[in-house]
Amino acid sequence: HANFTPPAAAACSLAAGGGPTAGAIFVAGTGGKAAKLNATTGIAEGSITGLFAGGNILTADSASGHLYAGGGLTALHEYSWPGSTATEVSKTTLPTGPLGLAVNGISGNVYVSTGSNPNVEVWGAISGHHSKETFGPTAKPVFAAALGLAVDRSDGDLLVLDKGGNEKQEITFPGFNAGDKFTLGNLPSVCGAPGTETAQIEYSVSLIGEAVQSALQTLCGSTNVSASGSGAATVEFKGSLEKTPESLLSITTQIGTGTGTVKRTAGGHVTGLYRYKENGEPDNFTEGPDAGTNVISGISFTSQFASEVAVDNSGKATDGNIYLALGGSATHEVKVYNKNGNPLTTITKYKEGSTGTGSEKTFTGEICGVAVDPS
Repeated sequence: HANFTPPAAAACSLAAGGGPTAGAIFVAGTGGKAAKLNATTGIAEGSITGLFAGGNILTADSASGHLYAGGGLTALHEYSWPGSTATEVSKTTLPTGPLGLAVNGISGNVYVSTGSNPNVEVWGAISGHHSKETFGPTAKPVFAAALGLAVDRSDGDLLVLDKGGNEKQEITFPGFNAGDKFTLGNLPSVCGAPGTETAQIEYSVSLIGEAVQSALQTLCGSTNVSASGSGAATVEFKGSLEKTPESLLSITTQIGTGTGTVKRTAGGHVTGLYRYKENGEPDNFTEGPDAGTNVISGISFTSQFASEVAVDNSGKATDGNIYLALGGSATHEVKVYNKNGNPLTTITKYKEGSTGTGSEKTFTGEICGVAVDPS
């Protein structure tokens, strides 16, 4: 437990080098900077500038050693950084700034979560990292907000730290005119027997959210669902449907020629760490309080954009161990679990000095970044 002082102010996101950058720690801070430190001595070995000034998320490819950095701007930067000088290898445009990043060190695929998409996107291991697919060719899991991502290299599993929240679905009305009518179906069971549909809802640009809410609450109850919006309607499931995944609503035009569409804008999830196979199917934990499910629950954090997850990919006795940095001014610890989901320990202290031989101290600042040396 050594203590380094990085050159980047407000150091938060961390990444551990691999391959040509083995033995290095990458640190992101505010001011659009990131630094490379020697993992043994803490000595700075180089820095880069020109990133998002408000802070960036880092991850590193354990095979190529490349560093990936992204922040509030809509760009994902890839750097080769074997020595003191970093060389930008690629720059990929994203729809919005990333919330989470991870690299599969075997396939080279890059996993990206953003605030505008409830899914995780996979960017293929080719020049420029062009968009490949939505994560999960078999099942496509959705999230409230995937704030931290990590890959278990031993089996390719993707771990996703989701802040949790209620399911939200957006209904749009292309081709609809004032006075057209439609019904909504595929409703939750609390709303009625299978096949139940709402009464006909009249389309009005300015009143559509109110009209959808009235129709749904008539069947589902006023505490279980709400809707709002003008032109389009956003439906939120709550009450007895709080933080649970729901089937996608269906829309059927009754009067008019419009073709309404429904899409998820947030998945219903409890706050937790979720684990998925490469095909998107849940990979259940076999130990711990949440054995038999694919989520480690009972965790919380107050700073939703300063939380990270890391997996030990060293191939040693600790291989597969999971580390959680749950950001927030009241959270000064790193939680550690084994690969099967059993809690192992909570790290709350460190030793002063670059060699970790000084006096023992308790963390007092926000713990918002974590990384594990893959060697």
